[in-house]
Parts: sequence; C-alpha cells; structure tokens
Amino acid sequence: MRTVTRRLGLGLPTLLLAFGLAACGNGGEADGRAGAAGGQQEMREAELAFYDCMRGEGVDVKDPDPSANGINITGLDMKDPKTKAAMEQCRKLLPGGGDAPEIDADGLEALRTFVGCMRDKGIDMPDPGSDGSLRLPEGVDPQSTQFQGAMEECREHMKGQRMIVRGGGQSGQ
Repeated sequence: MRTVTRRLGLGLPTLLLAFGLAACGNGGEADGRAGAAGGQQEMREAELAFYDCMRGEGVDVKDPDPSANGINITGLDMKDPKTKAAMEQCRKLLPGGGDAPEIDADGLEALRTFVGCMRDKGIDMPDPGSDGSLRLPEGVDPQSTQFQGAMEECREHMKGQRMIVRGGGQSGQ
C-alpha cells in the first residue's frame, strides 16, 4: 500500500484532502453562499498561479480542468530533480501552501462517509487514519474512469470540503 498524504510536494502519488476551504462564510445562508463562491474563485486563482509557476520553472503540466472540483495534478515525474524543485518553489501558491489544515471530528466523519461510498462503487479504500490520511492500495488509479465516476457520485459526502488529486496507479480502478 502507499500512503496518501496531506502534502502536495511529496514524491509518492498523492490524494491530498484540503479541508476547510469551503467554510469561508459565517452568519446567514447568503453569507455562506458568497463565502463558498469566493473560496472557489480563490482556489481557481491559486490553481492557475501554481500551473503558471510550474511552467515558469520548466515543467510541462497539462492545462487545469476548470470543471474539476479542486486541483488535479497528474503526469509529473516526482523523481525528476527539476520537477521536485519546481514543486517546492510553486506549492506556496496553493491555499495553505499545499498543506491541509488539521482535520476536525466533522471532517473525519465526512471522510469516513466518503470512503464508504467509494467502496460501494467498487473502489478499494481502507478506513482513513485519525489525522485524515488515506492509504490507497497499489494499482488504484485516481485518474481511471471508475475512480473518477465514483468520486463524482461520492463527493457530496465531503460536505463542501476540497480535494486535490495527484498521481495514479496502474489498474483500471
């Protein structure tokens, strides 16, 4: 199994859960909607700045998918020193520097519900750790059609929390 960490710059294929970005508004429902919209715009701007930085550092990255929920970084060779250096240089442009804040009890419960849904859709995902970390077995490909379809169906259980997906395995899951 490989550890799915909560830090973007590591060399292992990573599914990074960045919690708390949707909790931007306080007060009434209108404030919450405005805060969530502002958070989405902030995430999009950070994503574009990150991609521009990576390209500026000489790393060829695909254009971001504007319809994706969160930041999806794939196809990077994290063993390449140039890519590693670019990640360290550019990750600071992401919300929280690419690190997820500490997970709270509600976030952990949402993650457990999400994992259960993914399992129901045929994706092999073990229980999350108490810190919100996940372990994806080798061969589970977060970019596969099956995984992406399950994500689409199960994301409602994340209750507005963001996901940043990077890496991938080799199987069709």
